[in-house]
Amino acid sequence: MHKHGQLPDLQTCAIILEGLFKCHFHSEAVSLFRELEKMNLDLDIVTYNIILDGMCSFGKLNDARELFSCLPSKGLKIDVVSSNTMIKGLCKEGLLDDAEDLLMKMEENGCPPYQRTYNIFIHGLL
Repeated sequence: MHKHGQLPDLQTCAIILEGLFKCHFHSEAVSLFRELEKMNLDLDIVTYNIILDGMCSFGKLNDARELFSCLPSKGLKIDVVSSNTMIKGLCKEGLLDDAEDLLMKMEENGCPPYQRTYNIFIHGLL
């Protein structure tokens, strides 16, 4: 696309990022994400959710936690997908107290948990 003078839009970039993670190209996905950030694109919560999920899936929980905590400062509202992703990642790493804390904070942050949120947490306890 770039060779032909066309820049991919945000949705295309999100699809590419998700594909890179699904194909286990973690470092390439993170590099692309960092490039997108440097370009000062108006990245949306969907894009960040893809990155959070990829980081959690590939054992980069600390990076995901750092990114998650920065979302409000980027003008983004943490949604139920972001929270579910982090709860799943925390449970996967055995950080059940942190997962429970996040679950409890969802409501006060204006993002009430859904049934799926509770399913993720309960599954993490097993």
